[in-house]
Amino acid sequence: MKTIIKFIVLFLFTGSASWAQSLDTATYNRIKSIILQTGHQQVEELKTQVDQITSDPAPYLKSISNESGVRIYAKERAILLLQFYPTEDIETFLQQKIGDDAAPKSLRNFAVRSYANGFYWRNQTKVEGFLKEFRSESNLRTVVDRSLEEVKTNGPGKSFQKPKPDEIQRQKKDR
Repeated sequence: MKTIIKFIVLFLFTGSASWAQSLDTATYNRIKSIILQTGHQQVEELKTQVDQITSDPAPYLKSISNESGVRIYAKERAILLLQFYPTEDIETFLQQKIGDDAAPKSLRNFAVRSYANGFYWRNQTKVEGFLKEFRSESNLRTVVDRSLEEVKTNGPGKSFQKPKPDEIQRQKKDR
């Protein structure tokens, strides 16, 4: 009898903790279907659609950006949308993406943009200091400089402007 009680208590503590961390599958699939839509959509349109599904899409977006088998453009969109949900968890997540040398260049670039846009006006010195650590990497130098310049020019709450055609071509080559 004691063994059964111990098992139940253990299950309640470990099972409920992992269950609380899990994501709702239906919500995940709805957000993922929005992210996977083809065609050029403005980031604000995507945000509006995702916000209609849940008030806290950040964990779903993180999961989509980490899921193997998801197309790179969908991961880029998920990372880009994270700029609108600036929490400490998202800040850490984006910093890790930026620092991940094994990640595709385009994901790192979108993480730089999302990080700059989402966190610059919260702590300018911290964001500039962190991003400037990556200026020595030739594949990130331009996006770091451009992202910081855009966020300073556009002001708080403004998402980055649509990438220029030459930048889109460079990103396609990197995939």
